[in-house]
Amino acid sequence: MEQNKTGKYFKYAVGEIVLVVIGILIALQINNWNESRKQDFERIKLVQNIISDFKITNSRLEESLNLSKNTNANISKYLNLSDSDFINLPIDSLLKFSYSIFQELEFEPLLSSYERSISTGKLELIKNEKFHQLIPDFFQAFNNYKLHHTNGGDLIFKGSGWELRKAIGSVQVLFRSKTYPESFEMSDKEYRNFISQKWVYAVYENQSWIDLNIEWNFKKMMDICKELIMELNEELHN
Repeated sequence: MEQNKTGKYFKYAVGEIVLVVIGILIALQINNWNESRKQDFERIKLVQNIISDFKITNSRLEESLNLSKNTNANISKYLNLSDSDFINLPIDSLLKFSYSIFQELEFEPLLSSYERSISTGKLELIKNEKFHQLIPDFFQAFNNYKLHHTNGGDLIFKGSGWELRKAIGSVQVLFRSKTYPESFEMSDKEYRNFISQKWVYAVYENQSWIDLNIEWNFKKMMDICKELIMELNEELHN
C-alpha cells in the first residue's frame, strides 16, 4: 500500500514537471511569436519608409535629368555652330547656349530612412538579396555624380572657366544677366566674336563633357532607383 502511494506521488510529481515544462515551452513559443510579429511589423514599416524615400529621390532625379538633357542639348547646339551661325543666329539664341554652359546641375537624394536603418542596425531586417546588391551600385553612381559636379565647379573657380571669367570680368556677361558693371558690357558683334574663339570653344567643350557624365549618372541612378523600389515592393509581399 505504501508503495502504491509512493508511485502515485511520483507520477503526480512527474506530471507536474511535465506541465511546467509544457507551460514554459508554450510561453517561449508565444514570446517568440510575439517577437517575430514585432520584427515583421518593424520590417514592413522600414521597407515602406525606404520605398517612400526612393520614390522622392526618383522624382528629384527625374527633374535633374530633364534639366541636364535640356542643358546638354543647348551646349551641343553651340558646339555644332558653324562660322556663319555665329554671325547670323539671333543673339538671344547664343545667350541661351552660353547660359546652359554655366547651368548648375544639382541633385541630392532623400535617404533619411535608409541612413537611420544603418545606424540602428535595422537594415538587416530586409532579406531581399537583390536590394542589398543594388544599394552599392546606387551610391557608386551618386559618388560619380558628385565627383563630376565638383570638377565642374573647379573649372569655374580655378580652371579654364576661371580664365574665361578673367577675360570678360564675369560669366554673367555671357548671358547678360545685368548683375555686372556696365563697363564689362559687350556689343552684339563683340559678343559673337568672343564666343567664336577657339579657347572659348574649349571651355564650353570641357563643361559639356562634365555635364554629359552627370547626365549619364542621373540616368544610372534612376534605373537603379526603380529597381530598388521594385525589389522593396516584392519584400512587402513576402
